[in-house]
Amino acid sequence: RMYRGHTSPTQPKHIDKPGVWGPLAGPPKDTLARRTYFYRLLFFNKIGRMTRPFRTNRARWVWRKLQLRVWKFTVFLCASIAFILIGNLWFTFVYHATALGPTTPVLERKVREHRVSKQILQMVREKERDIATDVALEAADKSIALQKASKAV
Repeated sequence: RMYRGHTSPTQPKHIDKPGVWGPLAGPPKDTLARRTYFYRLLFFNKIGRMTRPFRTNRARWVWRKLQLRVWKFTVFLCASIAFILIGNLWFTFVYHATALGPTTPVLERKVREHRVSKQILQMVREKERDIATDVALEAADKSIALQKASKAV
């Protein structure tokens, strides 16, 4: 029974005559905390008796090996999933960049301007090359004319 009359929840530390009648006599009060603690002790004792076969060194080694294998499998699984996802993103990006090309009008304008500027630079280089060859030809003509003049004199 949970209620035992005028008993205290805990006994005092020093009792003169523990068997006599009185306000502090008898067993301690059966409180819910004491009862649940008792059941916990019974439960832990049962767990200890049931797990006794698993307290050998071989059982501990097997358990550690199992934990290691599960942990390695989990890490490799997470890493491979991440690798697949990142690869999927990368392939999507590469396909978009190669097959579709610029898709916005701003990007198309920038590509067009870049192409035009490259063409302009090519034409400027060709013109510079023509001018350089013309200057070289004029210098050669002058030198030939000077040589002819010096031979004639």
